[in-house]
Amino acid sequence: MKRLGRFLARLSQPLSVSLLNLGHNSTTAARTGQRLLSVTMLPRIVGFVVPPLRENVDSSADEAITALLDIEPSARWTELFLIQCGALASQLSLAEVRIEGSEILFYGSVCNARELADAVAAMVATLNERLMQEGNLAAGSTGASKAGR
Repeated sequence: MKRLGRFLARLSQPLSVSLLNLGHNSTTAARTGQRLLSVTMLPRIVGFVVPPLRENVDSSADEAITALLDIEPSARWTELFLIQCGALASQLSLAEVRIEGSEILFYGSVCNARELADAVAAMVATLNERLMQEGNLAAGSTGASKAGR
């Protein structure tokens, strides 16, 4: 419980802190893929809604566990997140993950709900960190190419 609390507290810190530490401000946008991505566009988990759980999961009858995001993610973020979920599905017994608006829905049992919630939170943080690093690299290369002119 303490580990999850510390993890969620770390996630609740502003994402722009990393960019400020690197000499960029939160309005820095960088080219990632085919569109500009602003740091303020990256969703963070602000809480979970956990319905009554059973030992065996039946996604057709059970309510989903819901991770609440502070903003609705972009289509690109959603695509990357679902790809990441698919890659880790067999390791985490994570199936039928979907994103609806500003919510990530997934199913878990009494036995694995906490582990799955930790895994979803970690995937959100990892994806956001990756996108921020890509943005910092792109912003740095844009600045370097302008300096070379």
